[in-house]
Amino acid sequence: MQILPVYLDHILYPTLREEDYLTEVHHVNGEGQDAGVVYSEMQGVEHSSANILYFELAKKLYPDSGYNVETGGYLQNLRNSTSIAKVRDYHKKYYRPENLVLTITGRIDEQELFETLRKTEEKVLRKRAAQPAESFQRPWQTPLAKINLTEDLIFEIEYPSDDETTGSVVAAWRLSEYISENIEMLEAYKLIMKVSHCHTSQSF
Repeated sequence: MQILPVYLDHILYPTLREEDYLTEVHHVNGEGQDAGVVYSEMQGVEHSSANILYFELAKKLYPDSGYNVETGGYLQNLRNSTSIAKVRDYHKKYYRPENLVLTITGRIDEQELFETLRKTEEKVLRKRAAQPAESFQRPWQTPLAKINLTEDLIFEIEYPSDDETTGSVVAAWRLSEYISENIEMLEAYKLIMKVSHCHTSQSF
């Protein structure tokens, strides 16, 4: 509980220093190689078959949507266009109290929790009094672009692999309704996905 205000302060009011960006996001090291925590993480996944298949599929299912964008960033963008200024602008735009949901689980004393959060609330109010926040429009509120749900969409994607004798088959659905509003259908799809995760092999 004691660390909660510190955690929230790191989310809402990080220092975002230039040297932190170089270490955590991207820099060129003394050997002329691209480096950085985020860059290294994305190196490990960007060219993986699972990552390539997922985002190619997402482009078909969710055109013109953030659902088909890699949240960790693309290596080319991290090298050429990402900067500490862009990180600061993005944080200022989206990392704000009205766009934050705090989920706390476990056996806790509610009064103690509210007293702990009071420090963060007071800091937010002080900062807002000193500098009013810019107008805010919550993201992810626009409807998804409609796609043709009456026909199957089958496509092939090539990706780098050390073994050309194997491949992957990916299947997905986009429903015409919010599946969370139909519990029976949600459970049925959970079962389908659980079964589909079983490892099978087939020669073609």
